[in-house]
Amino acid sequence: MEAITLMEQEAEQQDPRRRSFWEPSFSIEDYHPKPTRHESAGDLPAIHQGDSNSEDSDLDSPYPEVRASVHPTDDPTLPVATFRAYLLGTLMCILLPGINQFFIYRYPNIMVQGIIAQLVVHPLGLLLARLPKNGKWKWINPGDWNVKEHTLVYIMANVSAGSAYATDIIATQRFFYNQNWGWAYKLLLVLSTQLIGFSFAGILHRMLVTPASMVWPATLVNTALFNTLHVQTTVPENQARHKSKQLFFYLAAGSMFLWTIFPSYLFTALSNFDWVTWIKPDSQVINLLFGYQSGAGMSLLTFDWGMIAAVQNPLATPWWVTANVLGGFVVFIWLLGPILYYTNTFYAKYLPFSSAKVFDNTASTYNISRMVTDASKFDLKAYTEYSPVYMTVSSALSYGLNFAAVTATLVHCILFFRQQSEFWHHLRYPPAKPDIHARLAARYPSIPRSWYIITFLANVALAVTAITAWPTEMPVWSLCLAILLAGVVVLPVGVIQAVTNMQMGLNVVSEMIIGAIVPGKPVPMMIFKTYGYITTTQALGFMQDMKIAHYMHLPPRPVFFCQFVAAIIGSLVQLGVQDWVFSNIPNICSVEEKVWWCPHTRTFFSASVLYGLIGPKRLFGPGSLYSPLCWFFLIGAMAPLITWALSRRYPNGLWKYVCWPVIFSCVSLLPPYLPINFIR
Repeated sequence: MEAITLMEQEAEQQDPRRRSFWEPSFSIEDYHPKPTRHESAGDLPAIHQGDSNSEDSDLDSPYPEVRASVHPTDDPTLPVATFRAYLLGTLMCILLPGINQFFIYRYPNIMVQGIIAQLVVHPLGLLLARLPKNGKWKWINPGDWNVKEHTLVYIMANVSAGSAYATDIIATQRFFYNQNWGWAYKLLLVLSTQLIGFSFAGILHRMLVTPASMVWPATLVNTALFNTLHVQTTVPENQARHKSKQLFFYLAAGSMFLWTIFPSYLFTALSNFDWVTWIKPDSQVINLLFGYQSGAGMSLLTFDWGMIAAVQNPLATPWWVTANVLGGFVVFIWLLGPILYYTNTFYAKYLPFSSAKVFDNTASTYNISRMVTDASKFDLKAYTEYSPVYMTVSSALSYGLNFAAVTATLVHCILFFRQQSEFWHHLRYPPAKPDIHARLAARYPSIPRSWYIITFLANVALAVTAITAWPTEMPVWSLCLAILLAGVVVLPVGVIQAVTNMQMGLNVVSEMIIGAIVPGKPVPMMIFKTYGYITTTQALGFMQDMKIAHYMHLPPRPVFFCQFVAAIIGSLVQLGVQDWVFSNIPNICSVEEKVWWCPHTRTFFSASVLYGLIGPKRLFGPGSLYSPLCWFFLIGAMAPLITWALSRRYPNGLWKYVCWPVIFSCVSLLPPYLPINFIR
């Protein structure tokens, strides 16, 4: 057992309520206690309705942050899957994905988050609760609008809100590769990419959702808001205290809304408050070191919450995670970045310090169309005559850190979760010492694993049909490889996100794998990347919503059906809106268009050319300019080994706080994010 684990256990023995998820905890013994007699629903004590700060830790979560945001009580008589809940949920499943899909092709785009639905549906639910409760109205209005119905509606909205990643494949094929294969292909592609991850989420529920140590910090924002809005029905004896929280919420929300007008519209310099460059605007050195848009961003100041919370909400992220991100940013961007730039590594001095664009040998934006033939094939002769691809030093570091994040995540989880038998044990059984929320959940019928297995097999069949019934040129074995890749990494990536609130992406690695094994084919590259990357992302999104349902004590089966239905409705709405937009907005996605120029789709197309046509071998292979970046795979594997050994040797040192997967994956987001997004 690691020294850090012994220290944590000693602290718990002194005071079992001192434990905080804001302290790093990656011990297998803490995460999954060794199997003993399982506590059944019959062992559940009477529902505790008293003070949540009881000295008996069995009556509440062992984590103070969870205790502050989640009530350790449950009323199993509250209706959940009511008509009005599904009515409002369906309404949100139409409005949110419809709005987001409509504006995804616009610049700047507008993104309506699921939390907006959490706020909007509350007054609608209260309004429906005013309908008559007797006779024919009872099936519409079974009683007061309650927190469980509200949570169900939010989960439906959040599942469907974002634009489906596969719609970018459809748009890229239509506008850049002249391929429009009809609705059946689109539907099979979108549904399968959205729902395969759902199966992974259900299968890993007992490992990544049920354990108390899998906190999922971002969910505490939603649960606190639910309890604030439903103060009348959650803890009646503490209404005065919770009403003050409700008043504070409304005052804070109103103040933030009014203030946002200033940095967003009236004085936009408050957003990128790049005050140092105002002193000497013509200095190249000052602009490189202190500039926000294309420099290292050492000016430090911003008055725009949107800039502060762009990477992750810092209020919902443990302090040591934020310290990791900040430390990694300083080392790689403020120290290593300028060194590489001024030593002209990768010809960096001929380009801006930071930009998401790629360039040719004249430092102009790379003209991808020059290497693509009329048949959408790679023209090697034109590529040779034109130019290799060049990128800024920040982009080069971003790729290297992406490589390191993959190996660091795997090695980190192997080091701290070496007892693999414990993992597989909890695929079949819940934790032996569940917290109060797991014991409350045990009252409700669980979801048979066969439901998720059937869902998985059905969606794999849809995916196989999509790639074989149409000329995608993608072999079935590569589809299986993409799904296998997602299945292998979803557990370690999920563990990191559940504890740190940070998620590692597989998009770059997926692009490299398919570009190497199926070179010169952009459509298979896009499809492989989607199944390999978005399956993991979707699974983690579903699990995060499952954790909210777990905290709010919703029965698992209504949650299963609402997530499944919401994913299908959202997919249909997104495809319908996409078709309407493409048919009714003139010149959409064209280079002449200034507003509807489809920035996401163009980025998707550029990646398909770089990795699908040019190929990773020419970018990162032996003899290429950026081949040294492949050493980051080794760096990512070695870094956790070093800090793990140091934390064992010096258990009271700061090494125990270092989490390399967080450092590598978050700092790799620059670009397209700006430096000020990290200095918070």
